[in-house]
Amino acid sequence: MSGNLWTEEQFNCPVCLDLPNEPVTIPCGHSYCMGCIKDYWSKDDPRSPGVYSCPQCRQNFCPKPSLSRNTMLAEAVEQLRKGALTTSARESIRSAHRANTKGRAKGGSGGGGASQLPAMAVPCDTCHGAGDQRAAVKSCLVCMASYCEAHLKPHQTKAELKKHELIAPTGKLAQKICTEHKYLQEFYCRQCQMFVCWLCTSNQHKDHETTSTKAERTERQVSPQTYSAVGKYSDPLTVSTFCYLTALF
Repeated sequence: MSGNLWTEEQFNCPVCLDLPNEPVTIPCGHSYCMGCIKDYWSKDDPRSPGVYSCPQCRQNFCPKPSLSRNTMLAEAVEQLRKGALTTSARESIRSAHRANTKGRAKGGSGGGGASQLPAMAVPCDTCHGAGDQRAAVKSCLVCMASYCEAHLKPHQTKAELKKHELIAPTGKLAQKICTEHKYLQEFYCRQCQMFVCWLCTSNQHKDHETTSTKAERTERQVSPQTYSAVGKYSDPLTVSTFCYLTALF
């Protein structure tokens, strides 16, 4: 059946857009030419030394994953080059893919079985499988990711990762970083109605009334409709800010 046929495009390396040479599969499940991913990772982002990301899904890895040849994919690519990817070969690839997916979901983080996350817990960004994610114990401001106890170990043992700044586990981390100074936005400027980092409070906002995001949220622990009704925060911008504050912090 035509719907079951595998096309060459499905196997192409996302970097060079050609059939992969020495195909490798990285922890997130995406596959590349050995040379392509090595070259991509050699161009390190100076702002994030020691951090390696997937060109497709942008998942970060610390430290750099080891690369080994994906034998099943290599065989499929060889069949495609010969123009004869058989039905049995396609089924073998499907089986290998299913097994690989189950393996990542069940044992990707190492250690024993994972328990269900508490409602307010920040999930580990490296654990695989929505039902098997562990709660993060720290967030890294360099990797822009949160890690459970098992996946935090490289930051405690690798020299280059020990330099990274770790903070208490923080959800939606990327949205809480100051775009100008790259620090966590731990304060709220009431005059400008915006979140700012500690350096902002010493510069552009030094003469403004600022408070911690936690204190601001505590003060606003009522619905936007209530604030609008009493007229304290009736303007749309402030009501919108409250909604954002509640969702983000």
